[in-house]
Amino acid sequence: MPSSRATTAPLVVLLVCAPADLPAAAVVAQRLRADGMQALVAGELSGPGGGSPRALREALGRAQVVLCCLSRRSWDAGQLVQPLAGVLELLPLIPDAGRALLTLRLAAVDPPEALQRRPAVDLFSASGYRQLLEALRANVAGVFLGKP
Repeated sequence: MPSSRATTAPLVVLLVCAPADLPAAAVVAQRLRADGMQALVAGELSGPGGGSPRALREALGRAQVVLCCLSRRSWDAGQLVQPLAGVLELLPLIPDAGRALLTLRLAAVDPPEALQRRPAVDLFSASGYRQLLEALRANVAGVFLGKP
């Protein structure tokens, strides 16, 4: 007998971070998966070193939410490191079909100009992960705040 409960596809979330922040992003992705989401980490997309341009384009095409994870290690000589810089360059070139972009601050840092108008969640705060889940669930409901 078919179930009376409607099934919905899990929210596809792509986490993009500096290579030095891959362990932290992997932990966040693991928690998001435990909460029923399909979480991908850009640096793990295509094996060791991951984040090839092709893999990033494909992941961006599928992602409903892109989380740009920022820390002090996100910059080198004042420039965003890869794959963060690459994703911000690719985003305008890929049809978004309602994709949301959210800044996930792993530490108290200022976002780059391209992310300053986007909603941000401070993962390092006591309620950071709860706030992240609320923001992601708001996206599912179609009320993601701060999306231009």
